[in-house]
Amino acid sequence: MSTLTRLASSLGIVCVSSCSADEISVRSETSGVAVDRIVVTPGRSSLAVGSAQTFLATISDANGNVLTDRIVSWSSSAPNVATVSSTGVVTAVSESGSLSATATIVARAGGKIGSATATVQDPTVPILTSFTLSPSTITPASAPVMVTASVHVTDASGALGGSVSLNPPPGNSALLAKSCDFRLTDGSAADGTWSCSMTFVAGVPAGRWSLLNYRMSNAAANEASFSGTAAKAFGVSSGVSVLENAADMDSPVLAGFTILPSSTVVAATGGTTVLTVHATDAVSGIYSVGVDIGNQYGLMNGNAARCSQLEANPDRSDVTWSCTLTYSGNVLVGLYPVLSIELLDRAGNSRTYTNAELLQAGFPAMFTLTR
Repeated sequence: MSTLTRLASSLGIVCVSSCSADEISVRSETSGVAVDRIVVTPGRSSLAVGSAQTFLATISDANGNVLTDRIVSWSSSAPNVATVSSTGVVTAVSESGSLSATATIVARAGGKIGSATATVQDPTVPILTSFTLSPSTITPASAPVMVTASVHVTDASGALGGSVSLNPPPGNSALLAKSCDFRLTDGSAADGTWSCSMTFVAGVPAGRWSLLNYRMSNAAANEASFSGTAAKAFGVSSGVSVLENAADMDSPVLAGFTILPSSTVVAATGGTTVLTVHATDAVSGIYSVGVDIGNQYGLMNGNAARCSQLEANPDRSDVTWSCTLTYSGNVLVGLYPVLSIELLDRAGNSRTYTNAELLQAGFPAMFTLTR
């Protein structure tokens, strides 16, 4: 037996008579050792369309010994969703027009099979094709001006909605940004126009209200977003110019406050107390109202509560707002003080009325719960 033949025999190589260097072929299966199990990893994988991932098949015998010399045959249950190469590389092809689609990746060897799941998801964020802010130059000194943001979006999965925000001019960091939530106003979720409006009133700072953020999400939970600094790359109008306007330096005013009833007998089924706030702001309009209620110890814990409201109409200079506190039958009875009432206008001016100030102004500052 030649040296080459002896070497071939020790390696499990088949030779017909004597072996030459160009006649050697590697044995495809090891004789006498049966395949018992095939485990494919990862067992589950989520892939974006166009991406790829290598799946591995671990083959073992009945004793758990790993067999490394087996030839593995790969296949996909849905090649239109995900394909698999002869080496186990899985490529995401399509989510088949749905939010996601699944293919079973199968490995075969020695009469046994192993499998894993590849889920292909829509990776496409909503595509912004146009963005406008109209009008882009305003003078709200004499009357409120409504600015409408409109975007045209396409998305195979269907856009769900989003928002846009504008930053106030430099030097007004304490002022709230203006924002609105988009609603579909024309077309469809797959190809449509989304719009929302922001109202500018007398007293808002003059200058450039620049784009702070735009976002739009789709039904596949993907989101497109960019800040104002990236707006030019999208061909987006970068903001709204407010021409000379009278500054609003005045805080909102609490014109009235009632608590009804002032004493509530709490039944086994519970009870309610209604708080009503009357607030005014002549220039910018009321933005939000908040009332903090403590328990008989004056602490914001346990049975303490907060009622708050953001005004849907930012132009309102005269607001009456009510909040109903609802109690369970086992609520702690006793005296409940109004810790504070907070008012905020659209120009960022705020006013907080403490419990002592409410009493001084002749407003109720507490109520009682009894049984």
